[in-house]
Amino acid sequence: MKSPSACGRCWQGCWGSGCWCCGQRARLGGAAGRGALGMGLALGALVAAVLFFTVPGLTNSSLSNMGYWVDWANLASVALGLGALAALFLWPLLALLRKGPARRA
Repeated sequence: MKSPSACGRCWQGCWGSGCWCCGQRARLGGAAGRGALGMGLALGALVAAVLFFTVPGLTNSSLSNMGYWVDWANLASVALGLGALAALFLWPLLALLRKGPARRA
């Protein structure tokens, strides 16, 4: 990995992790990034589905205690939000793990 001074604006705009810095960032736009996007979205949907059923148990509640539409809306928003966060986190990781030649920036 290059030093922070060699990366210029890229280093300032990223979270500081090596996978986003310099040339690795360009992989998200190529074939590896497009292939990883579908897998990341699928895993994010799986996380959201699992969380939809487990969040009530984690909060010492149950699905039978949810009597109002607001309860269901809150549960759905928490599950979908965390699923989207998981998809956004997994997409670059899956793009880096895909086999194939890396593009140079």
